[in-house]
Amino acid sequence: MPRTPRLRVVVLVSTLTICQLACNRTTCPPTTSALESIADAELRGSVADFYQRLPRGRWSVTVREITIALPEHRTEKRWVPYFTCSGIGTRFVHGGGANMEFAYIGAGEFVMGSPETEANRQETEGPQHAVAITQPFLMGASEVTIGEFLQYLNETGNDAGVDLSHFWCPVEKSDGRYRMKSESFPFWGSTRQPMMVVSWEAAQSYCRWLSVRIGPELEARLPTEAEWEYACRAGTRGPYSFGETISTDFAKIAEGVEEQGTVPAASFPANPWGLYDMHGNVAELCSDWFNMDRYEIATDLTTDPTGPPDGRYRVVRGGSWSGCTDHCRSAARLGVPPTSRALASVGFRVVVSFR
Repeated sequence: MPRTPRLRVVVLVSTLTICQLACNRTTCPPTTSALESIADAELRGSVADFYQRLPRGRWSVTVREITIALPEHRTEKRWVPYFTCSGIGTRFVHGGGANMEFAYIGAGEFVMGSPETEANRQETEGPQHAVAITQPFLMGASEVTIGEFLQYLNETGNDAGVDLSHFWCPVEKSDGRYRMKSESFPFWGSTRQPMMVVSWEAAQSYCRWLSVRIGPELEARLPTEAEWEYACRAGTRGPYSFGETISTDFAKIAEGVEEQGTVPAASFPANPWGLYDMHGNVAELCSDWFNMDRYEIATDLTTDPTGPPDGRYRVVRGGSWSGCTDHCRSAARLGVPPTSRALASVGFRVVVSFR
């Protein structure tokens, strides 16, 4: 049976931040009380090692208490470390000052795909197979928000791959600047809602722009399909990270919800590794080409798989506010054309890893 990383448990009495200090080293040692307060020694060492490799003066780690969702629809409070990079966030949008947050995802192994007994399973999800993720990485705690994408648009002026004329597009261009549509416009009331109506190519362009700002040792990119499912499951084995069934108490989904559209990031409990909205809200683009028979025919599935070399569609995962709830399952797989901009339920999440 493949092992899964131990759950991230932190014992702390208040939110603590590690700020990088001025020094002559490439990075500053993470020896302050925040990391020392992480109870899990393995996690503490892994986070410290990752932090120590980050560019000096740009990155910090905050340990804070959040509500997480667990199997059987249980919730509990847990202290979780988050990484932030200065200057990347919503500082140019409506006077906001929040930086993009990243959860730490350690290396480990998991079983990818769904068992034949899982309700509403599709053939594209099998057979199940063990996968090893050999390198740790950071993953956006939330999907890229309207505010975060507006920073990119206003710095680059590059709206290729964004359908500004689409009814569901949350941004517009006026007097040479990009902004969120009027708050009186239906469905859009917060720059913390996820960006959507963007193509896979536009998401790639955003990642390239972000890579320049986070340090030369690092790369911002879309997650591989395997990384996405590994992080979504967060050590769980069921259809959803919070249990056998989905609920409007845990995800923004279509069933039982009259209001259309998305909700702001972190409106629901996070998964056990501190990631929000891995099920529902918007479906998330991955880097892989989509192949319906991938699990049947591939021979490179066991270690850091990156998908087939070519194809017509790119993988999307996680389901959305407007689609079938079956698509929100951890193992559910769909594909979209990489140039399509008219994707009213598709957004993306960023991964940061060492080059």
